[in-house]
Amino acid sequence: MRAAPATTRETSAARVRRAGQAMIECVVAILLIVVLVAGMLQFVELAGRKGELLAEIRGEAGRLALGGRQALGTRPDYILDWSAGADATRHTADDESRLGLAGGTLQAGVVNRSVRHPDDWRVLDDARNTAFPRLHDSSLPLGTLGLIHAEQRDTLPLMPAMRDWLLGRDTVTVGADLWFPTLQLEGF
Repeated sequence: MRAAPATTRETSAARVRRAGQAMIECVVAILLIVVLVAGMLQFVELAGRKGELLAEIRGEAGRLALGGRQALGTRPDYILDWSAGADATRHTADDESRLGLAGGTLQAGVVNRSVRHPDDWRVLDDARNTAFPRLHDSSLPLGTLGLIHAEQRDTLPLMPAMRDWLLGRDTVTVGADLWFPTLQLEGF
């Protein structure tokens, strides 16, 4: 008869261990769910702000583009390729662009391939917008288009779960850049 109480004691100790393990698993599952939901909410907030920034700079670039030609101190670089940065992962913030030759590479790789035969550029000889006929003859095609540059950056605070448990910083910067061609509208 004494064997039954020993089995009962072992069963009750095993139940306590299983209950403790279940509690730990429940806490871990709740933390993972909190991080997942916080990450989704943070992503929606960042994506929404990036969309707002793009809308703002498109409006700004559109106003500048309709304002006539302006002397542009900078021009967009012709990016030939990207090299992965220190993290060895492509398409991340630490990547660096490898630039092509501003005139030659763009001319041979893009502009000259825009028509089947070089004589096809003559179609544009009578064009009202003179930027396109000059595009083929220019040594710096990007400068010929009269591109306008607009950019904006905004710093957003991170949610506590993202800040404390994952990223270890208080804010993240969201930005948008846009190059827009100068428009020459005639008859308006």
